[in-house]
Amino acid sequence: MDQKTLAINEEKQSAILYQVIIIGEIELI
Repeated sequence: MDQKTLAINEEKQSAILYQVIIIGEIELI
């Protein structure tokens, strides 16, 4: 796997993680 693909995959993962954290915080309120 080349660096560009790897970087895109990492961005997707952090975007998903970020959404999960936001949703989790909303549910906590």
